[in-house]
Amino acid sequence: MVRELWDRRMALTVIGTIVVLGGLLFQISQRRLWLLPAKYETKAVLSVSLTTIASYGLFLFFWLPYNTFYRLFYLPAIALIIGILLRGIQRTGQLRLAFSVAAIFLFNFCFDIYPQTRPAANPPLGISAQMQTVWPPNTIVYWDVYSTDNQTIRYFNPQVEWKELWGRAWISQIEESVSKTASNSGQLWFDGPALTKFGSEDPAFRRWFDQNCQIGQERQFSSRGKKLGFVQLVCSTG
Repeated sequence: MVRELWDRRMALTVIGTIVVLGGLLFQISQRRLWLLPAKYETKAVLSVSLTTIASYGLFLFFWLPYNTFYRLFYLPAIALIIGILLRGIQRTGQLRLAFSVAAIFLFNFCFDIYPQTRPAANPPLGISAQMQTVWPPNTIVYWDVYSTDNQTIRYFNPQVEWKELWGRAWISQIEESVSKTASNSGQLWFDGPALTKFGSEDPAFRRWFDQNCQIGQERQFSSRGKKLGFVQLVCSTG
């Protein structure tokens, strides 16, 4: 994201992060805080923490490495190791604490917070802005909850009513939405890739769709190599 969004503001933030991290490392080196304590209890905590990180690292190497939530399992071990290395912070003053807080803030802002606010690095933001001009109030949108990009699009389009799709489209629910949008002059939209998937895997849904619905407007996008988009359904209420 940083590479796609590189500009003067980003360059200054990166430089500031490097400077703060350098100051933090200098302060640590002055107090020889990289030396591990000799206490048996601390060594035991360190051993357990390193074993935990190594175990989960080996697990993620072979199983679901893309699952972000699994990484939280070894976060406590990392926090314990950092606490051991910075054990003298209360005894030697608050300067290193200030450097640490500033470093964490700048690192998060530079490599996550700021890029996530720019459509150039976070394409769903641009898609959300486009769909705001397409979806009027009283619109119902069926969205695939397994597509993470749809979470962002949904967040920035609160003017419409969102219906979740958990791996299947229920015909009775869609028929209720058809009647509701017809009575209040609204529109009915469907997640494009999900519609294609359900049409090929669910014969009952495909028959109902062919007999009662037509495709209206279409909006197709590409985000991080994945295709996503939405199509308008024009369905009969009979």
